[in-house]
Amino acid sequence: MVPIRGTMLMAGATIYLGEYTLPITETREKISRSTQEVRNMLNDSLSGANATFINILIAMVLIVGIISLLLSRMITDPIWAIIEGVKAIGRGNLDFRVEVKTGDELEELARSINWMADALKVLQSNMADRERLLREMEIARGTQRSFLPRHAPLIPGYDISAENIPAKAV
Repeated sequence: MVPIRGTMLMAGATIYLGEYTLPITETREKISRSTQEVRNMLNDSLSGANATFINILIAMVLIVGIISLLLSRMITDPIWAIIEGVKAIGRGNLDFRVEVKTGDELEELARSINWMADALKVLQSNMADRERLLREMEIARGTQRSFLPRHAPLIPGYDISAENIPAKAV
């Protein structure tokens, strides 16, 4: 109520509260709906980003796994070839050749193993020749001894002594 000037009267008006609060309520609901829409859009975007991140992570793990497998094979395959070659040569197969084409120390090691096998083959051949020669020399010694008398001849008034030392090498 408000007093009217110069009178003893007062004036008042009736206003419905809903007329003033209705726009506030409608605005509050619009803001709430907009906020919820933005929240839903952000959640959808984050879900999409999470799925993309997980897919990229899985792809990276697979790529790294494949590269690791290939690199490990590049290293281990030549080593296994060298191991098999050394085993074959150790079993006496001196004709076995280690084939490694890596352009690094492993290839050089394979070449050295092949050279060693060749050298062993030559040594083995030389040893066989030497053993054959030793057997032939032993046979020759036996043949020489068979030509010589077992005892020195007895000639009165003479002492005869002899010794046969066969050659050890020809």
